[in-house]
Amino acid sequence: MVNRKALEVPNPAYTCATSGKIVINIVVSETGKVLNANYNKSSSTTSNECLIDAALDYAKRANFSTYSEKKEQLGSITYNFPGQL
Repeated sequence: MVNRKALEVPNPAYTCATSGKIVINIVVSETGKVLNANYNKSSSTTSNECLIDAALDYAKRANFSTYSEKKEQLGSITYNFPGQL
């Protein structure tokens, strides 16, 4: 996102047996908190619910630097899951 830095974007700990890329669209407040997170089907490579749920959970925990010039700002987080055996 323009004029922001990621302060904390947790790496998901997941137990899904599959792999894929999940893109999560986010809305970030002026204070850097994630207000909303949604699965971006068209940019993702899988629709596996296990991966989507993990990505959504961790995206909601992300924090970004403050930016008082925008009350809300749109962005995305991409998670690449290698899969578990």
